[in-house]
Amino acid sequence: MKQFAAAFLLASWLAVIVTFIWMTWSDKQVADKAAFTALIIFANALLICLAML
Repeated sequence: MKQFAAAFLLASWLAVIVTFIWMTWSDKQVADKAAFTALIIFANALLICLAML
């Protein structure tokens, strides 16, 4: 279960990076919403990992 939580954390962090790059290069409002959603998912993954400790 800890490996799954760590993989989820890594995948969500990569999603944050990709959406922030997309948000920087694009002026679309969809990119802003995707970046905000990715941050929420990353925060949830971080909480899951902290709960696993």
